[in-house]
Amino acid sequence: MKILNLGLFVLHTSWIAFNCLGWAWRRTRRWQLLTLTLTALSWFGLGIWYGWGYCPFTDWHWQVRSRLGYADPPSSTTSTERVVSDPERTARFKREAQILAASPVSRGSCPLAGSLASEPALE
Repeated sequence: MKILNLGLFVLHTSWIAFNCLGWAWRRTRRWQLLTLTLTALSWFGLGIWYGWGYCPFTDWHWQVRSRLGYADPPSSTTSTERVVSDPERTARFKREAQILAASPVSRGSCPLAGSLASEPALE
């Protein structure tokens, strides 16, 4: 699982870098157009069903990281919708927010920590 975690990180990072820089070399422009097209189809095509901006690489990576015990907080609307629709994940994030709010290190340094822990459960 750890190798898969690293592999997905490298693959996703490489994909993003190639999307951004692939146009710079004449020989890679067709490949870059293909990766941009696949990215757009994912974001806007699959996004119809999974939420705008859906990325299968991110989804697979989150699943692997979840199995490894990582608790990645949502960082976008799409991921927030996925977490809210999964009661187990919602409960886990709420517990982690409560632990953070009670932590002497974070107390006072993060104004959201207390409000996250006291939010009512989303259903």
